Amino acid sequence: MNYLDCVPGKGHALLEQWNPLGLVGVITAFNFPVAVYGWNSAIAMVCGNCLLW
Repeated sequence: MNYLDCVPGKGHALLEQWNPLGLVGVITAFNFPVAVYGWNSAIAMVCGNCLLW
């Protein structure tokens, strides 16, 4: 998806826009800390957020 997508529908249009939230904190469990951080940080970085682990 692009930064701003328009999904046409019957009688309406849906606009999807990703906005950065700023600082995002990622809290991980002790058993898979790097895997959970990787999943959450990838999404946060694509949206343009800063991360705190």
